[in-house]
Amino acid sequence: MAAADFSAAELDRLQRAGRLLLEAEDRLPVLKTIAWDRSHAEAFFASGESELPDPVYPRVDPEPSLERIAAQPAVAPEADASPRRAV
Repeated sequence: MAAADFSAAELDRLQRAGRLLLEAEDRLPVLKTIAWDRSHAEAFFASGESELPDPVYPRVDPEPSLERIAAQPAVAPEADASPRRAV
């Protein structure tokens, strides 16, 4: 779908939703949290990639991200919006 397939209101709603998700994700550092430290990576490659490391991952608190999303006005389409047909 091209941008021309959306109304200005739909594009605005999608842009707001995208910004909201990026802001929420910024408070939820998932990739940084699950990244192997250097010793795990070195052990993995030294084993010829035959043994996966067994790191202990810290708990990620999703609450700041959930609060950020809950504090935003709804970005879902209005109930009376016409349904989109599949392309």
